[in-house]
Amino acid sequence: GVHLVPPGEAQEVAARMIGETLVTKQTGDEGKVVRKVMVAEAVEIAHEYYLAILMDRGGSCP
Repeated sequence: GVHLVPPGEAQEVAARMIGETLVTKQTGDEGKVVRKVMVAEAVEIAHEYYLAILMDRGGSCP
C-alpha cells in the first residue's frame, strides 16, 4: 500500500513492509509477498489531468 511518511521514517516503514504479505484487489485474497519498495518524494500537485483510451477489441485498435 501507499504510505506517506516524513523522510526520517521512510527507511523504517519500508523495512517493515519487506517480507509482509500485501493483499489488494489486484493480488486477490492470497496476496503477494513484498520484495521491493519504491520510495519517492511527495510533491504538491498543481493540476491533474486524466486520459482514457477505449480499445476496440474487434478492430484491435483504439
